[in-house]
Amino acid sequence: MRDANLAATDLNLLKALDALLTKRHVTAAAKEVGLSQPAMSRALQRLRALFDDPLLLRGPGGLFLSAKAENLAPKVRTLLCEIAALIVNEAFDPALMEKTVRIVASDYHMVTFIPRFLRAVKRAAPGVTVRVEPYSPDAPIRVARGEIDLIFATGDAPMPPGAHSERVLEDQLVTAVRRDHPIFERPISLNAYAALEHVVISIMRDGWTDTDALLAAHGLKRSIALSTPSFVGALAVVGASDLAVTVSGRLVSIFADQFGLAAFAPPLPKTAFVVTQVWSAHRSSDPFHTWIRGLMRDAADAKVNIASYSAIHPIGMEPPTETPGS
Repeated sequence: MRDANLAATDLNLLKALDALLTKRHVTAAAKEVGLSQPAMSRALQRLRALFDDPLLLRGPGGLFLSAKAENLAPKVRTLLCEIAALIVNEAFDPALMEKTVRIVASDYHMVTFIPRFLRAVKRAAPGVTVRVEPYSPDAPIRVARGEIDLIFATGDAPMPPGAHSERVLEDQLVTAVRRDHPIFERPISLNAYAALEHVVISIMRDGWTDTDALLAAHGLKRSIALSTPSFVGALAVVGASDLAVTVSGRLVSIFADQFGLAAFAPPLPKTAFVVTQVWSAHRSSDPFHTWIRGLMRDAADAKVNIASYSAIHPIGMEPPTETPGS
């Protein structure tokens, strides 16, 4: 900033700056904060002078952020949230809220715990709307910008810069097949597992998993017959074919009867996994966001009938009798 001081700075510009850095479009930013397009253009000129930086640069695909703007974006959003927290009524009442909660989730989350979360939201805050969006390559960036309130990750998945996370659910991987699948006629070794034709869940369109890395380390490669972003769709296909899919035991237990599924513990060294909810650090001090995260945590922790996967298929759930690679 050029010779700037707090008394000489219009703090209302922070809201305009946040909108510009988030929307990356002058007209859209103007609409976001209730300004005219010319007024937002003037605000951008003032901000450029204030920070001695162009902030928004024009490129082939439209406007993009300068290096300084990339650094400023999360700090500005955090500051605005902290200012809002200073003036918010301490007697936070969800029943009076009219907001939209934006979540990135898969159908696994939609089936296993989001219905309980939604019921809890509607009981306490009927004016709150929940919008669930699919995973996309830019989803972590949108979390960092504050465009998404929550995204779910598993295990050691990398988090967006400046993100916070907490564990909300523990689950176990099982391999699901149709109930009369010939796999149960022989010991389920790593070789037998790799020889199956597999369905792969690919919500980020990469398709490579820790399971593939393990098989490769043993000189094995599984045959991928189908790649899909849908967990439930994968189970439906498996129940009507000779294919196999390795997914959440909670999910298989829910759909086992409907799709005629059996399941077994895959011969993998690690089958337990955790689900975390991830949010941008600047949301942490927001009372509404804190409340939403608590509801999600409670919904995911609710007891689900997964105590005995052996009910899905008692033979298939016996531990593998052969060591990996045998």
